[in-house]
Amino acid sequence: MAVFAPRSSRLPLSESDRNNEPHLMAVFAPAPRTQFRQRASAISKKPASLIFLVLRWKISKPGREYALNNAELSTSLMNTTLLRSLLLFALLGFGRVASSAADPAAAWQAADDARVAAMISADPAKIAATFSDDLLYVHSSGSSDTKASLGAALTSGRSKYNAITYEQREFREIVPGLVHMTGRGKFLLGKVAPFNELHLSFLAAYRLEKGVWRFIAWQSCKLPEPSAPKKN
Repeated sequence: MAVFAPRSSRLPLSESDRNNEPHLMAVFAPAPRTQFRQRASAISKKPASLIFLVLRWKISKPGREYALNNAELSTSLMNTTLLRSLLLFALLGFGRVASSAADPAAAWQAADDARVAAMISADPAKIAATFSDDLLYVHSSGSSDTKASLGAALTSGRSKYNAITYEQREFREIVPGLVHMTGRGKFLLGKVAPFNELHLSFLAAYRLEKGVWRFIAWQSCKLPEPSAPKKN
């Protein structure tokens, strides 16, 4: 049920309400019923004001003003709360996207991890997805491969990578869309045990191709074995 209050029965404003008077006057000014819910949403930031003041709007009879129906007030405040919650979730989602974009090294590392997994699994689809069509792969022996020849060697089993363990891996963007990777690690190769373990230093490159970082270059060399301690 709506509660009405004549103009003569207005309550005096409290100190806090007087401070908010410019904001409240814009809301409490007489208005058509169709504008009322918008004004109720506008004052939802100051719900304490509803305890002391009667919200009114004009109807057909002059001199009479009616208070906001409780059901309409609850609906307006509930809609405003829902809107704020949706906005909060949207901001949190944007924050996660912005954080990802601000850390490109994570994308470069993920691309290299996918390439290593493709070489170890020798999966043709993964190799095709992670290798650039312009790949040049130079082995520590000095021989070289392209995407087609290296992919064929891996999928046929002629070359078998059992494990790759990085000791160091660093990325550096040379120009937009081109990243160099440097480091060293241990590479376990061979079809049957005992496997051949290579200790290599390497320089690699990734290029951004249609939104995907792909493996485009590799050059490695063998690291010298640590010298045995001299006997006295």
